[in-house]
Amino acid sequence: MYYMRPSLCQVDLQHVANYFHTILSNVVDELLSRVDGESDSEKYAEVSTALRSISYLYREGLSQPNSESRSDWSKPENQCAYVYLYFMQHCYMMYMAMQPVMSPRHCHIRARLEYRKQRHRQLRVCSIGGGPGSDVLGLSKFLEDVGLFPESLHFTVLDLWPEWAHAWQAIKNRTKSRISVNYERCDLVGDAPLSALATQRLREADILTLEKSFSAVVAFMNEEHRRNILLTILCELKLGCLVVFVDNRRRSIVTGPFFKLFARPTGLRLVNQWEGLPKVPVRGYSKRVQEFRENVEFNPMSCCVVTCLLFVKTQPGCIQNIGLKAGISYGVYRRSVGDYGGFYEDTPRLKNIWFEEYHDIPCEEDQARLDDFELEYNNLFGFTEYGDLENNFRDMTAEKKLPCWARTMKTNRRKLKRKKGEKQKRKVGQGRVNARTNKMRKEIRRNMQAETPRGHRTALVRHSDELTRE
Repeated sequence: MYYMRPSLCQVDLQHVANYFHTILSNVVDELLSRVDGESDSEKYAEVSTALRSISYLYREGLSQPNSESRSDWSKPENQCAYVYLYFMQHCYMMYMAMQPVMSPRHCHIRARLEYRKQRHRQLRVCSIGGGPGSDVLGLSKFLEDVGLFPESLHFTVLDLWPEWAHAWQAIKNRTKSRISVNYERCDLVGDAPLSALATQRLREADILTLEKSFSAVVAFMNEEHRRNILLTILCELKLGCLVVFVDNRRRSIVTGPFFKLFARPTGLRLVNQWEGLPKVPVRGYSKRVQEFRENVEFNPMSCCVVTCLLFVKTQPGCIQNIGLKAGISYGVYRRSVGDYGGFYEDTPRLKNIWFEEYHDIPCEEDQARLDDFELEYNNLFGFTEYGDLENNFRDMTAEKKLPCWARTMKTNRRKLKRKKGEKQKRKVGQGRVNARTNKMRKEIRRNMQAETPRGHRTALVRHSDELTRE
């Protein structure tokens, strides 16, 4: 597992935060107009009540597996309160969670997105529990800033409340992004299976996002049958799909269960982990946001402690046992996760993972056409060897020092190896003497056994041992 702080992309984060803040300033009026009430004061009162209810739910109520304690997101006042409270922060968190993609250590992810942009001119993204589309906007802003925005960007939001589409339409009207978003109903802890359209979108997805959605339903997943929908979603992903997981930093409650119960059984490989406190660098609120804040007497969230995980789908989901003992056999990889960062794979067997359209790849028998295909792909991105595209976790810019605990472990292993070598050398001399003695003993036994009946062999063997000692 590789720990990386999300500060790699050379962009002005102040400009990014202002972009999200501007959208929030422009959208609150339209969302407020949909709230029931004869006057603005009544509407503000409804939103203020919803704000306190939602804030308490996310602070205290998520640990209770009770559907009645959850908010009804089809109500306009709840949607307005949620967008005001969390939209700007969640957009910024998704933007920061994608920063490690620009690292040389993760060049294979960036190359695959570039390949989709250049060759297929489109990207397909699925969002689990996307709500008003904060992860949609954060991801699209990141792709635009780093030059990976394709000609067509398709989002499919799987959410229990497809009524969020009204809030997203209001947000989209304030942006200039060329993206299409479709909402599909999906209950992560229910018994209803996925629709055919949702399954198709999952199989086509290049990126899957889970932002603050797993912690909202993890309390219901103590029962095994309630994990089936999320397991099915992760199993349906194609090889090479990037999974972005952003949630609360609660290892025993959130990240731990997700990694053990869902990531491992479905073939997701952890490539980057970061924990921290991403704070939206907004120097001051706009006049409209300040007016809204004074009326509801509540501040929008600007920071929270989160864990950002990046996974890559490397194996088909073959679930052997749903639970803590769930697992799959990683036949493609030599080892699961590197000790000091990244993971290592058998490059020849992973070629097709990053080119999921198998009809574009020549068969292995046509070696000449296969070489031309690789040459075209390598020239497209300026690489000279295919190995640079794969998960070859080398820092191209500078040699990174290992942390102190890693250096200590490395030194201890070297000392242990040196001691074993010295001990082996001491055994060499004694081993040669023992080998000559054993050879003489075997020859004496063989000669005596050839000339003596079976009943007298035990005594002769003892006699041969005495001769070898002399």
